[in-house]
Order: sequence, then structure tokens, then C-alpha cells
Amino acid sequence: MKINIKNILIFFIGLNFISLGVILTLRTNLGQGSWDAVNYSLSKLINIKIGFASMIVNGLLLAFISLYRKSLKYLNVVFTIFISGVLLNFWNDYIFKDFIISDLFFKYLYLVIGSLILPLGLSLVMHSTLPMMIFDELTNVVIEITKIDNFGLVRIGMEIGALLLALILGYFAGIGFGQVGIGSLLVSLTIGPLINYYLKLHKKILK
Repeated sequence: MKINIKNILIFFIGLNFISLGVILTLRTNLGQGSWDAVNYSLSKLINIKIGFASMIVNGLLLAFISLYRKSLKYLNVVFTIFISGVLLNFWNDYIFKDFIISDLFFKYLYLVIGSLILPLGLSLVMHSTLPMMIFDELTNVVIEITKIDNFGLVRIGMEIGALLLALILGYFAGIGFGQVGIGSLLVSLTIGPLINYYLKLHKKILK
């Protein structure tokens, strides 16, 4: 982890792109990535802002990893979790407060744009080398627990599990499928390859 002005700037730009991508896909009502769908369903279930729901979900995952690893070294992620939640609320409640997409063409257009921006933000946070979200470490923990030594397969299983959790929470919240839809499939299939593409691009541009 390298802490300098350049990396801090890249880190915060990345977090803002992540929030922008999440809120754009949310506004389309065509579905979001698995964990974003969980956050949305939870926010409706207990009637809180989506950023606060994100803090709760990621905080619980962080607590699970820390307890399993019996280590406090992951606690630096708390800062990222907090800032990400604040930014989600900022983009949702202020920047896109009155942003409504009614035309189906523009819904799909903004879904694609959001699906391109989200992995861009994630790749920038990764490039900054500052603390990011803990889903890769969670995948490693699940591998150890299940004894399934296949990172890709376990990650797909986690995505499916998160979508099922979003559906369950959505059922109890009375919102049906919530944000589980075609957008969920689009994000799940493209986010990995796009992150890899962006990371290679950053190496050329952000030297």
C-alpha cells in the first residue's frame, strides 16, 4: 500500500465512479450487481438509505472475515466501507435525486453506461493500492470453508448466493425481485473482464 497524493486522488475518484455506476444502474430499475441488489433490498426492508445498507452489509462481511481469520489487519477497510456508503447516499439523494428514466431505450443505455463505469471505479481503487472492498478475501475464506479450490467457480457461487439473498430480503420487504434482473446478469458477466481491461489501461496511462 502506497500512500501519496496521487494514489489518494485515484482512490477517491475510483470510489466516486463506483457510486455513480451503482446509482445509474439503480435508476434504470433493470437490475444491479448481486451485492448492490442485496444492499437495495435491505434498505427497503428496514427503511434506511442505500448507503447505510451498504455499510451494514459490508461491515458484516468484514466482521465475518476478521473473526474467521482471527485477525484485525482487515479493519483498515472500515474507512473504505464508510466513505463508499456516504458517497452512495450523496449521489442518490443529491446528484440524482430527481433523475427518472422512463424511456426503455434510455434505461438500457444507462444500464450499459453504469455497467462500464462501475468496474472502472473498482479498477481505479485497486490501482491506488489503498484499502478496497473485501470480496476477494471473502472468496478465499469461502474456498477454505467449502474446500472447493476454484476461485472462479466459488466467486460465481457467491454471486448467485448474493442474488438469492437479495430475492429473500426483497420478498420480506414486499418489493418482489427488487433490483435482481437483466442488469444483474450484465454486471456479473462483464465486471471481471472489464476490471482486467481497465487495469491494463491504467498501467499505460497512470504511470
